[in-house]
Amino acid sequence: MRFKITNIYGNTALTDKGYKADYGNAFLIESKDKIILFDTGWKGDILLHNLKIAGIEPDSIDILVFSHGHFDHTRGLEEFVKNRTSSKPLKIFLHPDALKEKNAKFIGKLILFLKLKERFGNVGFTDIPDNLKEIVSFEFINNPKEIIPGLFSLGEITERDEKDATLFMLQKQNGRWVQDKVMDDLSLVCDTDNGLVLICGCCHAGLLNTLNKVEKKWPGKKIDAVIGGTHMMICKKKDLEYISQVLSDKYKIPKLYLNHCSGENTISFFDQKFGKEISRPMHVGDFLEV
Repeated sequence: MRFKITNIYGNTALTDKGYKADYGNAFLIESKDKIILFDTGWKGDILLHNLKIAGIEPDSIDILVFSHGHFDHTRGLEEFVKNRTSSKPLKIFLHPDALKEKNAKFIGKLILFLKLKERFGNVGFTDIPDNLKEIVSFEFINNPKEIIPGLFSLGEITERDEKDATLFMLQKQNGRWVQDKVMDDLSLVCDTDNGLVLICGCCHAGLLNTLNKVEKKWPGKKIDAVIGGTHMMICKKKDLEYISQVLSDKYKIPKLYLNHCSGENTISFFDQKFGKEISRPMHVGDFLEV
């Protein structure tokens, strides 16, 4: 199968082509017959602007998949749905935990960056107005699922022998805030002639844990590339050294097109470690044909 994967929402953008940047993440995945939107970013007006620059009308999106329930991946939904005119409900795949009320214990620069005024509040999924609920159709998935031919959701990452990125995540259960293991973390995999391409929203399950599940589902198949957010902005240099060693020894150094929560420090580290032929940032407007 062949796919075109375009970053349509992200922290950095190809502004010379008219794209706008904003904190969040979303990708277009185009096959021969279908167009999939993976996340909606934070602000619907910016998502719609970038879709217009890319020549994509909201009605042309066949399926929407959410990587997880955090605001910077989901809150563009309402504005996006409002601008669809199709009478056919938009199918949305997501994990059931994505709809739970979420928050995070932000520290240091993160609390200043995100400008959160309260420690406890919902930084999770957007509320969908009643008048829009009839034009969306949720399908909840826990397990791996083929979304369209050649494009799969990995489902829950339950085996986490390596570090994940959930230490500061919170979820409300029975009226109390508890640690959120972000089981709703759903990455996508394109099965192509050249190998597997992993597309991550934030990869809260941890990149190495996610790659381990990919390897188990497609044993012996090459992982050709990793695209998207990997939440390695919280990694120290020793962590990045370890991850790079595993990428080299176990996965034969897949190409890395990282963005969003991967962190500039991480992208720079891999650029220096593997070279720009292997590692480069994925800006809004950048695309790959795989």
